[in-house]
Amino acid sequence: MADQRAIAFEDRTVVVKTMDDRYTVSDCPQEPTHYEVLQRRNSTRCAGMGVSGTPIREVTADARKRYGNCAVLAWDGDIVVGISTFFPVEDLSERKAYGWDMMEAYLGTGTLAVASCVLCSLSGHQYRGKGIGRAMAKQMIEWAKQRAYRQIGVFEVTSGLTTSHWEDACRPPMPFWQRLGFSVVGVRER
Repeated sequence: MADQRAIAFEDRTVVVKTMDDRYTVSDCPQEPTHYEVLQRRNSTRCAGMGVSGTPIREVTADARKRYGNCAVLAWDGDIVVGISTFFPVEDLSERKAYGWDMMEAYLGTGTLAVASCVLCSLSGHQYRGKGIGRAMAKQMIEWAKQRAYRQIGVFEVTSGLTTSHWEDACRPPMPFWQRLGFSVVGVRER
């Protein structure tokens, strides 16, 4: 597995790499944020991640112990510009997180589920369309292959047609994933 991917554009280089001891995901930043600022913040509680009562930092730290470094970060120097987190479906189902009710058929099948894939959305527009999200997803796919996961599920994905449809959402729309080889296997009735 490539330890990191570098994406050069304009006058900057963004490095995409698996989470390490430097920073444990504790927040989904809504703008590019210096990692020291993220470390000082009170850790976010996110109902979507099934952590409304437990800070994300604690959930991620526990997941690191259980599964390994289950996040990919995109760095522009010391600025975090993107985060993707992923967990076994059993973990998300247990916490009732991100489409957990759709995961029952996947329990025990070696399925990894994408919990979030955030390319910082408010002031981070300069990072869109540069291949950073794709590099983050490819890093996650390699991580899953190394650990013998049989498939990756992206639950609760919108059907938006362009990246503008996911500016403030945690997961990119279907076309993003389909370009990476994912296919739609079910649609939730609303």
